[in-house]
Amino acid sequence: MHNCGFTNILDMSSTKNYGTFPDPLAPYVDKASKSYGLKYARAIMSQWGSSNETSSLYSRRLKEFNTNRDYANGTQDTSKYKQVLNSLDPNNGDGTLLNIDWSPVPIIPKFVKIVVNKILSREPYPNLEAVDPLSLTEKERKKAEVQAGVENREFFNKMKEAGLNPGIDVDKLPDSPEEAEIFLDTNIKVASEIAAQIATNLTLQWNDFPERIYRRAVEDLVSIGMAVVKRDNDPNYGITTKYVDPEYFIHSETEDATMSDLKYAGHIQRMTIEELKRMSRGQFEEEQYEEMARQVSNRYQNNPSKFGNSYYDKTLQKTVFGYDEYVVEVLDFEFMSVDCLYFEEKESRFGNVGFYYKGQDEPNMPSGSVFERKPHKMEHATVYGGKFVIGTKFLFDYGLKKNLPRNIHDITRTKMSYSVIATNIRRMMPKSMVSSIKQYADMMQLAHLKLQQSIAKAKPDGLIIDIEGLENVQLGRGGELQPLELQDIYEQTGVFYYRSKNPEGGFQNHQ
Repeated sequence: MHNCGFTNILDMSSTKNYGTFPDPLAPYVDKASKSYGLKYARAIMSQWGSSNETSSLYSRRLKEFNTNRDYANGTQDTSKYKQVLNSLDPNNGDGTLLNIDWSPVPIIPKFVKIVVNKILSREPYPNLEAVDPLSLTEKERKKAEVQAGVENREFFNKMKEAGLNPGIDVDKLPDSPEEAEIFLDTNIKVASEIAAQIATNLTLQWNDFPERIYRRAVEDLVSIGMAVVKRDNDPNYGITTKYVDPEYFIHSETEDATMSDLKYAGHIQRMTIEELKRMSRGQFEEEQYEEMARQVSNRYQNNPSKFGNSYYDKTLQKTVFGYDEYVVEVLDFEFMSVDCLYFEEKESRFGNVGFYYKGQDEPNMPSGSVFERKPHKMEHATVYGGKFVIGTKFLFDYGLKKNLPRNIHDITRTKMSYSVIATNIRRMMPKSMVSSIKQYADMMQLAHLKLQQSIAKAKPDGLIIDIEGLENVQLGRGGELQPLELQDIYEQTGVFYYRSKNPEGGFQNHQ
C-alpha cells in the first residue's frame, strides 16, 4: 500500500515536542479507524492540558480571556486596589476600614462599545466581482458607454433638444471625469455579479450572521483578540454558521492572524451524560456511560454520592440513572490530512482513452492486457474529525468529513470548518485592544479611589471651646443654657453666646 506525501500541506514536525501525534501520512484505512482518531485527540489534549493545570496553555489562555472580559464589562476584580490603598496591611488587608466606594469606574466598556459599534456600522456583506472573460468584456463595454456619455454630454443634450433619442440617459451620468471613475468602480455590475451578490447576502441572512454571530465575533475580537465561527453543512438547513467561544477553542501552533495554516482545531463543550446520550445516538452502551461517569465522578463538581442512584420513570418509561446528571467535557476536533485517489488510464478497442476511478487503495494492474493501461495517483487534502470525551477512552462521530469546500481551480485543496481571526497573536496568546489598555484603566481607577480616600481622610475646620466659660449662661428670665445648647444655636444661627468674665470678675479667653 502506497502512502501519500504532500508534506507542504501537513507538516507535523512542529508538534513533536508537545505530544505523540499519529503518522499524518498513514493510509486511509488507518486514519479512518477510531484508534487513530483517539490517538490524535489525546495528543491534542496533551499539548494543551486541562483547566485544572495552572501552567497549561489552556488554563493560561482561559484566565487571560476571563480577565479581559471582566475589564470589558467593567466588572474587574477590585482586590488589588484594596491592597494598594489599605495602609494598615498592604498585602493582606481588604480595605474595609476605608470609607470608599470600590465599584469600578466604567472606563473600558465605553471604548469597547465605540469600537464595536463602529465596526458593526460597516456593511458586513462581501463585494463580489466577476473575473471571467465574458463578464469582463461586458463590464468594459458598459464602462466605455459611460465614459463616452460624459465626454459627449453636450452633444447628447442637443440631440434631446432636437427630439432625438441619444440611447443614453444623460441626466444619470456623472458630472465630471473624476466622478465617472468612482461611478464606474462602484455601480457597473454584470448580471452574474448581481446574482452572486444576492445569493451571498441571502445565505448570510438565513444564518442570522449579521444580527447574532457577527456582533458576538466583533465583541470577542475587541475584548480578547480572537473571534471564531464554525461552518456546518446541515442536510435540512443547508450551510449554517455556529458561534464558538474562543475561551474553549484550541488549535495547532501558529503565528498567522487568519490561522490559515492550522493542522488541527477544535473546541471543548461541557454537557451532561444525558445530553451526551442524545448526541451520540446509540453509539455507546449503558455500561460505557457508567464507565465514563466513574472516571469523572470527582471532577467538574460532580457529586459521587449520586453515582448509584437510579429509578424507573413511569412517564418516560425508562430507567433514569443518577450519573446522568454528571458533567463531562467533550472535545469536538478535526485535523487536516492527505489522501490518495487512484485512477486508471485505459485505451479502448476503438482507440479512445478514458480515466476510471479505482478507489483510495493502490490498484493491482493486470499484466498482459491487450490495451494499454496506466495507473495515476492524485493527492488531495482531506479533513477528519470526531468528538472525544476528555479523560476517557471514548470517541464518537469520527471519520472523514463530507461536503468539504474546494476551490474550483484546485480541487486538491480544502480547509477546515473553523474560520478564525486573531489580531496580534504571539506565542499562542492573542493581544486585544482591552489587554492593551488595562494598565491605563487601573491607573484611572486608582486615581479615582485615591481622590475618595483623600476626601474621606480630610480634616474639617475645627473649633476649640473652653466650656468653663460657657456654663450657666443666663437667658435673662431665670433660664440657663449649657455648652451643647449654645453649640446648637451657633450652628443654626452663627451667633455664639459666652461670658467674658469668670465668677471672680477676671477676664477669660474664648476660642
